This record gives sequence, C-alpha cells and structure tokens, in this order.
Amino acid sequence: MSPARSACDDPVPGNPANAFTPLDGFETCEWHDGGQAVVCRETTKEAAGVSHNIYILDWDSAASRYNVHGVDNHGAVIAGTGERHDGRWTWLSNFNVQGASVPLRFIFVPAADGARDMTIETADGKGGWVKMSEVHYAPLE
Repeated sequence: MSPARSACDDPVPGNPANAFTPLDGFETCEWHDGGQAVVCRETTKEAAGVSHNIYILDWDSAASRYNVHGVDNHGAVIAGTGERHDGRWTWLSNFNVQGASVPLRFIFVPAADGARDMTIETADGKGGWVKMSEVHYAPLE
C-alpha cells in the first residue's frame, strides 16, 4: 500500500463544508499482521486546522462484510460498513462528534495513474444522499 496525497478538487457550491477547503493531506496504509485488516493514518490540513486520523479497515468473515473504525485527534469517531463492487467501494458510516451522530456515505472509485477519487455524501433526511465534497487521492511519486 502506497502513501497518497489528497486534495479537495470540487467543493459543492453553497455547502457549509466549503469553509474547510482546500484540503491537503497525506495518508499511509499498511496491512496488519495476518492480512485481515488494514491500518491507515491520515493527516489533513484545511482552514479549520490540522487533523490526525487513524482508521482500521477489516473483513468480518462471519458477517461477510467490511468494517471501518476510526478516530481523530479532536475526538471524532467514525464507524461503518463497506462493500466493493467492480472496483468501487461504498462505505456507510456514522460520524460521531460532541454527542452528535451524522450519517455519511463515502464512495471511492479508481482514477488514472493509480489514484482514486472519493465522494463524501450526507443523508438528506428523506432517504437520499447529498454530496458534500469530492477528494482526489494521488500516489506520491
């Protein structure tokens, strides 16, 4: 697993999350011993400051699903489940911070030259999803 640099390429007009763009960051991931989990560390810098995050992605063979668990240095916690179809990852998760829980969907798709694109969406309260932002992860050279 290679380190990657991230950047927010396409903030959604009128979205309050725009105050946090542009985003710059660095992510590294490695397989945990035995190959049943991946540990990712990410540092991002945006208008609101710097965040340091750690995520564990694992496969639950009993439930036949992927899981993600993460925390950042501000106390925000994320937990969810994921599926992979035709190279596209979709993660349904809850972002918990300061007593509030926000449903989020992360969609990762392959991009050119080993990069990947991520779309972050939040639940609209009507059973649908609203795009918050898009992030491009490019491999470090």
